[in-house]
Amino acid sequence: MLYFLHALTLLYADEGERWLAAVELVLTSLAFVGNTVYARLKGKEMGLKLPRLSSVEKKERERFGK
Repeated sequence: MLYFLHALTLLYADEGERWLAAVELVLTSLAFVGNTVYARLKGKEMGLKLPRLSSVEKKERERFGK
């Protein structure tokens, strides 16, 4: 996140290194997307997933009686 903010700051403030800031912005964005995709695929591979909200609400109603 800090590299992303650094790239945005350089794009806005520094005219001489804008192309480097653009490269940094692209690389950090690709790293973020890549890490997100990897985490999702690894979670599916391991069988980890969040329960559906409706099932959580149903269990809470049964437990707390509302």
